Amino acid sequence: RYSFGTRFGDGVGVNPEELIAAAHASCFSMAFSAQLGEREITPESVATTAEVTMENLTLTKSHLTTTVTAPGADEAKIREAAEAAKAGCPISKALSSLEITLDLTIA
Repeated sequence: RYSFGTRFGDGVGVNPEELIAAAHASCFSMAFSAQLGEREITPESVATTAEVTMENLTLTKSHLTTTVTAPGADEAKIREAAEAAKAGCPISKALSSLEITLDLTIA
């Protein structure tokens, strides 16, 4: 549920920016999992959140925070997969006018 109140007031629900962030986080996680699979890495888990920044009613940034659990996997391959997913997921492409950043934690 979203409305003017959820965006600019104290209404219960989400706002459009939160929906964009949720779409980016989920799309990135799926793309990241696929990229890991191409590198023969099967993670135990991938968890991602995204936070978008809006300045002067314009989205300017999407920051992804991801934790991947993949015991014994090659860290360089995991980082390579994350960068490929960040650049290649459809939502990242749709948000290409924004600065997209990634904090990756390998557990």
